[in-house]
Amino acid sequence: MANFEPVKKSLVIFLTWLFGYAWLAVSCEDAELDTENIDPFMRVVFINDDSLQVLNLLVADIDTTVADITGVLDSLDTVNIDNQFDSLISALDSTRRILNRDRNGFAATISDIQSGSVMISSITSPDGVTPLIPPVDSAEVFVFPLNAGADFSNFVVSLDGRFYTLETTYERSTLMEQRTVIVEASNLIVTSDDFDSLTQQCLDTATTTCISNETVVTLYF
Repeated sequence: MANFEPVKKSLVIFLTWLFGYAWLAVSCEDAELDTENIDPFMRVVFINDDSLQVLNLLVADIDTTVADITGVLDSLDTVNIDNQFDSLISALDSTRRILNRDRNGFAATISDIQSGSVMISSITSPDGVTPLIPPVDSAEVFVFPLNAGADFSNFVVSLDGRFYTLETTYERSTLMEQRTVIVEASNLIVTSDDFDSLTQQCLDTATTTCISNETVVTLYF
């Protein structure tokens, strides 16, 4: 029996060391946990709807005129036996080329507007959220940080010489992601009395309850 006593003592010492090391490791991991809140955010796109409607009308008018000119040219081709309509055909063909060139320019501008490419003068928040610094050049998507310390965030956007207000409300919760405590805003609702209209799209299009960082708000002005 005495032969097993040193073994028992060694086992007790080993287990004591093992549990102590495990406790220390867990304590160190907890100490290294990053508990800094990461602000939730939403993505915002601006669409110049007034200009878009005007340009769409211009393109539609050009398409109609070009179609009419093409019809006349087709008719002249069949009767221009002695080349007596050459000058008229040349003039109409030149007009059609100019119209198509203008249409391409309008179409390119429409594409830029539809992409949300705009230049923002300033974006500020009276509620203490860190002000955004818009890009010097035009951008298509802007990231708006939401106030992690309140259930609402308000913004003032300077765009095309006008100031627009934007209000958001949401419900806050915290979650763990990659050993960091993150503040998430759910049931995100965006409103504005200044923009012509707005749409709100969630990452999951099957739901109407949007979550921050997965929400795109399109504002029409």
